[in-house]
Amino acid sequence: MKLTLNIPDVSSNKAISLIEYLNSLDFITIETEEELPVPDWHKQIVRERISDSVNEKPMDWDLIKESFKLD
Repeated sequence: MKLTLNIPDVSSNKAISLIEYLNSLDFITIETEEELPVPDWHKQIVRERISDSVNEKPMDWDLIKESFKLD
């Protein structure tokens, strides 16, 4: 199982206590956003999408919203 916690104020005493407790458990690993690995295959997909994108003229929302089926 994977659980994600969003702690907006990491400097608070409650957050620090919780993180220290979780870190003391041997079956828990803590990853920060900076440490999350991005696989090379995913990086390549993103690079291709960026290189294939045409930014000359963005689409007009008023023209394309009619093509969506909103139920």
